[in-house]
Amino acid sequence: TAAPNGRIGLWLSVAGSGFSAGLGVDDSDGTERSTLRAIPANAWTWVEWNLADAAAWNAWVGGNGTITAANVTLDAIWLQRAHTTYTVNVHLDEVRWTPN
Repeated sequence: TAAPNGRIGLWLSVAGSGFSAGLGVDDSDGTERSTLRAIPANAWTWVEWNLADAAAWNAWVGGNGTITAANVTLDAIWLQRAHTTYTVNVHLDEVRWTPN
């Protein structure tokens, strides 16, 4: 659980190109989905989203596209990439909330 006046981020390392990451956050009216962040191949990359930045969030399941609750919960981490016929390893580390 985190307050909406901060940022949620994580470290990612992917062994393939074309990856992007996003978050799902539960707040008072449903779940909001973040914009996607590109993840370069073969490098540890810090990605984060500002909970107070309306441009970083879109309405998803029951949500309104804005983080409005006094406390929110991280619901999901989405990793997206075009389909391939080979396995790609993904490493994730240190998911954290940081106050603004």
